[in-house]
Amino acid sequence: MRPGFGRELRSSGLGPRPLGAPNLAEDPPNPAVTVLSPTWFSLSGPDGAVDSKADPAYAAEAKKRGIRVEPLFSNGFNPERTKAFLSDPEARARSVTRILRFCRELGLDGINIDFENVFDEDRDNLTAYVGELARALHGLRLRVSIDVTVISDKPNWSACYDREALGKIVDAVVLMAYDEHWRNGPDSGPVASIGWVERSVSDLACLVPPGKIWLGIPLYTREWEERLVEGTWRKTGARALSMADAEARLAQSGATASWDEGAGAYYGEYLKGGKRYRIWLEEERSLGLKAALVGRYGLGGAAAWRRGFEKPEAWRALQNLKGAVGVGYFPGISTN
Repeated sequence: MRPGFGRELRSSGLGPRPLGAPNLAEDPPNPAVTVLSPTWFSLSGPDGAVDSKADPAYAAEAKKRGIRVEPLFSNGFNPERTKAFLSDPEARARSVTRILRFCRELGLDGINIDFENVFDEDRDNLTAYVGELARALHGLRLRVSIDVTVISDKPNWSACYDREALGKIVDAVVLMAYDEHWRNGPDSGPVASIGWVERSVSDLACLVPPGKIWLGIPLYTREWEERLVEGTWRKTGARALSMADAEARLAQSGATASWDEGAGAYYGEYLKGGKRYRIWLEEERSLGLKAALVGRYGLGGAAAWRRGFEKPEAWRALQNLKGAVGVGYFPGISTN
């Protein structure tokens, strides 16, 4: 198995490429990338309707390069729509038919299922639906993967996945090992500290065969804004930044980043307008620590979110994975 995964893509329809859509032919080849997962398909109604933003030219160029194309199929993070859809057998069957048609028309290699923000009580229906879609896709000899969050007690984000059952159904389980500290969360902190990531891998490996797990690695970071409230710094905002933008923020402020051993990342902070800004950087050293877990735990591959946020240097930490596994871009939790 040589998995990599995904890439954010904005295009529409099965006709000519829309204005502003990515052109893979203009993207320099990256030998580490073996699979691309453009964000093409989404559940658009409880009746099983599926919207497509597929770009045939993109799929054709990937084929020319020998790269697998396994687009994302999302539920749009809409729990009510998802509940109605999963509880309707006819709607589920309709969506399967629609997805199969897209796969045939575009010559796809598989589908990545990215259903998030699902009510915990819909867990069994989600598992059943994944089984239905997987059986249909496997009938065409196509691969199926599903994205899952880190195991937690967060409602609608963790218990909705029967990871053990899903691991028996799909070809790969993509662990979204990021957003340890999320945009709307209570505290500032790293996106994916090395200890948190390793614990997440270990927990999932108790339920899913390690060879089926793909480790999701972040190519973004967050800048945290804090204000003094009664003498204590309190988080008041956050924004997602690319690797280059995060480093530029610190440089422009005159801040120096130092290595945070506990986080496995460089950390820097600065004051501006009476506020404190904090950044735990994702760069080649922090990525290298995460990538090393692939070999240590015998995982099936690595994945990255999201396209365009990385620096070229970031690939140095991931190039040693090529051959046995692939590295690429894949979908996941919103970084807004």
